[in-house]
Amino acid sequence: MRHGRQRHAHGTTGMSPAMQACAEACGECHDVCLTAVQHCLQHGGQRVEPTHMTVITDCVQICEAAMDFMLRGSRGLPFARA
Repeated sequence: MRHGRQRHAHGTTGMSPAMQACAEACGECHDVCLTAVQHCLQHGGQRVEPTHMTVITDCVQICEAAMDFMLRGSRGLPFARA
């Protein structure tokens, strides 16, 4: 379990099942994207070109932010309303 999800372990109280599933999917997507970053760094070459790495690290950050919005119960963004 990632540190971020441990930190928010109690944040799912009162969330709808759909919101819980969405937050979990965002966490899983974050983990997959982070694994992709590690893979690219290990194998180098075209995988570490700035445009490629930017897309993957953006994915990591977007997934983390979306999950955080849901776990905190934020209504600041439309995607946090599953």
